[in-house]
Amino acid sequence: MPESDILDISSQYETDSKITKIEFHSYTPYTTSFKNNDEIRISIQQTDVYPYLHESFIYLEGKITEAGKVLLSNNGFSYLFDQIRLEINGIEVDSTRVLGITSSLKGYLSGTPVDYYCYENAGWTFKNNTKSTNNAGEFSACIPLKYWLGLFEDFKKILVNSRLELILTRSHSDLNAINVKSEGSATTGAVTLNKIVWKVPHITVDDEERLKLLKLVEKEKSLFIPFRSFETFEYPELGTTTKAVWNLKTASKLEKPRFIIVGLQKDRKNQISKDCSVFDKCDLTNVKVFLNSIAYPYDNLNLDFNKNNFSILYDMYTSFQESYYEKKIRNPQLSPSTFLENAPIVVIDTSKQNDSGTASSVDVQLEIEASKPLTGVSAYCLLIHDRIVEYVPFTREVRKLLTYKIYLLMDNAPYHSVNLEKCPTSNWRNADIIQWLQGKGEVVDQTMIIPELLEVVRRIKPIYNKYVIDEMVLQQNKTVLRLPPYHCELNPIELVWSVVKRHVKANNKTFKLPDVKNLLVEGIAKVDAEMWKNFVKHTIEEKNKLWTLDDTVDELTAEQNRLVMTIGNSDTEEDDDFDLLSD
Repeated sequence: MPESDILDISSQYETDSKITKIEFHSYTPYTTSFKNNDEIRISIQQTDVYPYLHESFIYLEGKITEAGKVLLSNNGFSYLFDQIRLEINGIEVDSTRVLGITSSLKGYLSGTPVDYYCYENAGWTFKNNTKSTNNAGEFSACIPLKYWLGLFEDFKKILVNSRLELILTRSHSDLNAINVKSEGSATTGAVTLNKIVWKVPHITVDDEERLKLLKLVEKEKSLFIPFRSFETFEYPELGTTTKAVWNLKTASKLEKPRFIIVGLQKDRKNQISKDCSVFDKCDLTNVKVFLNSIAYPYDNLNLDFNKNNFSILYDMYTSFQESYYEKKIRNPQLSPSTFLENAPIVVIDTSKQNDSGTASSVDVQLEIEASKPLTGVSAYCLLIHDRIVEYVPFTREVRKLLTYKIYLLMDNAPYHSVNLEKCPTSNWRNADIIQWLQGKGEVVDQTMIIPELLEVVRRIKPIYNKYVIDEMVLQQNKTVLRLPPYHCELNPIELVWSVVKRHVKANNKTFKLPDVKNLLVEGIAKVDAEMWKNFVKHTIEEKNKLWTLDDTVDELTAEQNRLVMTIGNSDTEEDDDFDLLSD
């Protein structure tokens, strides 16, 4: 602790009481049928609550048949479902397919020895050979949704004024979720789910924070949910070749993959005699990913499991936590021997990329090489990529940002504010206003007078009061953001112009137009990326100051009593005097 902190005995004691209560609320599905292939929907229709999704979880109760012969496999509860989706205000914002494989790959990577017992409570049993059921085959489990969906893991804030719906799709078969206790003891089995509950923390805040949240909604501000989404691809059988080329997808620039995890399995799918959460070596020698023309990793892996040559593969596995969670320590859940036995997976870190490239999309291609033919081998590839969801609490609009959106900041100079068409004013003739309204599809009473007609105009004017330049920009898939009047400090380009004009002023010796033009080009070239970054930072600081001032004004005006002045006849001297002053 710094010496100044030790000696600062007069500092004020501060308490944080913004959050007054956190309670878990239970939400159940519309249906009570949880059979194979069923779609299970769980909704939160209340919009006046503040759900904290990061700590929410799924609670399961059920029973397996043939309890004496079969048991739940490692991470077996995840294999009971094929897909999970989250919708906000009716719009899908995140989903995970092939849920069992995806959560197994991600769990091996993210889990640590410290939190293994939390994983065990969610059905992970590979480490201690524990059972998820009692002798009668009955079970219960709490599965944190951050194990299944990236939004729940990364987004650690409340949601405001939003309807939520979680959709689970049951797997077509339970064979991947169970294993036989001994070879040949059973050839089939099933899992019966009796209860599925979504447990969600509700945050209660004090009056001051509630007022701030209500004001935020009223201002129609856009809020953003940035997270990393999980997308898994399956190659059912690689064939008899020793080298397979797999064209995975074409990703948008904003959602290009940051981590690519590859796992191989041989004859495990729908085989009750084999654990579907275990991945196989399959004589793998090399894996390489191409993002357009750039290869990851740069060097070949040159694996040889027969010679115990897999240390590079294990190092790539352990480095995931350091890079993904941006922490300085590696604390993997698997030891080298357990890694080799349970999950010899390939982890490729592509998080360091040149985001300033001109390509608007990224082609993702995977090359898999082995020393023997890949007969009967299935390949799974988990792509972890960025995603940003924008939502407006006031209007409940939700949309995924698939590309970088370009905005043009524009002031309200007359040449920027030429109307696409003129809207009626009080100077218009009655007949002209009626003709304009009828041209817009409005039904108008011919006996209406101008003030009444202008009231109809006022109602529909926002739809037609458009600027020529805004429409030109919109045709190029760009958006114009107009600055408030007299607030040029909210546009970082003004700081650029100050640099350029200062350069011209200091170096203009001839006052000839060609020379001034050259000085302008030189001045613009002086503004490099670092300078622009600082200009944007300064503009954001100015914007935040104005928001703070706006909140302060709102608070002050809210505290003032309303003043009502009545002007007219009265019976008291005081009121007579006031009336005289009013006149």
